[in-house]
Amino acid sequence: MNTQTQDLANKVHVVFMTKPTKKHPFTIPITKLRDRVFITGQDLSYKKMIGEVDLTKEEEAKYPVVIDPTEHYKVIHMQPLYRNNDYDKAIIDLLLLSGRIAESKAKYDEKPVEYVGYLKDELAESNAFIAIEDERYEAETAVRESTIDDYKKIALIVNYRMGKSIDVLNMPDQYVKGELIKAAKENPKAVKMCFPKWNPAVAEDIYILQLIRHNILTRQPNGDIYDGEEFIGVGIDAVGKFMKMSSKSHYLNKWKTLLDRKLGLVSQKVAEQAIDGYNKNDRQTEFDNLLSKVKVAIVDENLSAAEYHLDRLTTEFADLLEMDVEVSLNQKVDDLKLKKVEDKTLAEKKKFRESLEILDLNAIQSKITHGKTPFKKEECESFWEDKMKLIEYMVTIKFSE
Repeated sequence: MNTQTQDLANKVHVVFMTKPTKKHPFTIPITKLRDRVFITGQDLSYKKMIGEVDLTKEEEAKYPVVIDPTEHYKVIHMQPLYRNNDYDKAIIDLLLLSGRIAESKAKYDEKPVEYVGYLKDELAESNAFIAIEDERYEAETAVRESTIDDYKKIALIVNYRMGKSIDVLNMPDQYVKGELIKAAKENPKAVKMCFPKWNPAVAEDIYILQLIRHNILTRQPNGDIYDGEEFIGVGIDAVGKFMKMSSKSHYLNKWKTLLDRKLGLVSQKVAEQAIDGYNKNDRQTEFDNLLSKVKVAIVDENLSAAEYHLDRLTTEFADLLEMDVEVSLNQKVDDLKLKKVEDKTLAEKKKFRESLEILDLNAIQSKITHGKTPFKKEECESFWEDKMKLIEYMVTIKFSE
């Protein structure tokens, strides 16, 4: 690499955007936290910064140019600075640290009110431009080389991920392709991430969106997704998790058969025969799963889950639920309810007792004799000076049935 290229690779220009800074030298502000403490980006004491104390060899190697907060460092509009020059590098760092100069034009454009200018790096900008154009070319090429079926699938995920509204169902194929090319020009990186080639995980999202497109699954306006009347989850990520559950494999087989039929890959008769078999298996499998969930919830002492799953068993699967099993489950749930009440009472007793134990005797006596309470002094006259007996008395009265 020749010297000219090396210089270009390290050169930046300070570009000012306000009239005063374009006309006059700009003094780089150095923030003062408190007396003799400044933010210069260099971890040095004040005396070392101003040259009263020598730097160690390690510090000299780290900071070949020391920023002195008592000095005024100035730059002018379009002044070149070189990152491979120690002094210029220190000035570049100080400019960025000041918060008044953005590291690039793109950063400046994001919040122009915060900055007075930016650092222009022509080589970096050229490289960034080339990278964007390369990515745009890749995205457009991927669209153009796709088959009709493929780019219709891609349009589904582009709509979902990028908030587009490409009408895949009603508009001609060329329209769909044209809208995808437009999207690739606007945001090539996002479009590339809609292709399994660059993002293998997106294949599952495309499949789920196909199920929704062909009304095999139904997506509500709030994002809830259903298979018929059965709730699957909120959003396609939830459907993806649902599909990974080993107990749900029969759903996947059913959905695949229905989608194959929609796409003309199997005959209607074959699809109907398969679906009839899946539906029968589905109901028995769902009953078995619910029965297991009730039993697990009881063992885990999860009352709300046990009640919910048992209610579904008795209302939706009454024909499959044997009477003795139903009676046994109801008894276990009732026992769990009673235990929950007892556990809650014990916890409340403990909390009340502990709140009394931290009080002195006078405070406890005051609680008995003052205010609207169920406690009566005459009932505890015989142990009026015994703190622990008074506490037990109060606990007993408060939690008596």
